[in-house]
Amino acid sequence: MAQKVQFIGSVLHNPKLLILDEPLSGFDPLNVELILSTLKELKEQGKTIILSTHNMKSVEEICDRAALIYNAKKVSEGSVLELREAIKKGHYGLRFKGNMIAFVNALWTDFELIDKRELGDNRFEAVVAMRSAADFEDLLKSMLGQVKLEAAWEIMPSMQDVFLQQVQEEDTNQKLEA
Repeated sequence: MAQKVQFIGSVLHNPKLLILDEPLSGFDPLNVELILSTLKELKEQGKTIILSTHNMKSVEEICDRAALIYNAKKVSEGSVLELREAIKKGHYGLRFKGNMIAFVNALWTDFELIDKRELGDNRFEAVVAMRSAADFEDLLKSMLGQVKLEAAWEIMPSMQDVFLQQVQEEDTNQKLEA
């Protein structure tokens, strides 16, 4: 409750700049959503919010830019989108209705089936990876006439994934320097 009162006190006077340290820690899901929605409103009003957090999901939801710090050293900085795109793997998700064998045959040599799960009634979700110079449009074209696509999306790494990869790279670099 004290933390909630502190947050309210911080935003009560409509500041142009907010500096928050772990604003979501210790809250139940309802209060986390309340604080996130308040921070989003403040952001939309043009307020500057500097957030120190271990909650990478909140970084994705609130932040435009991020600086990732590990062992008191900045290991990466950029827009949230740039940081996520820098480590994406070319994986795509598809939800479709049809025959799994027809789906796999449509992938042919340009794509690789990474994972699949049956949803029932000949409906499936699958994760595929690009093998060649093919792109998302080529993937969609290869499905036409083979299965009935219900949804298709690029699988982007989370900020948690970005942070973990940056930490692993930093640890590897430190070992190589030692």
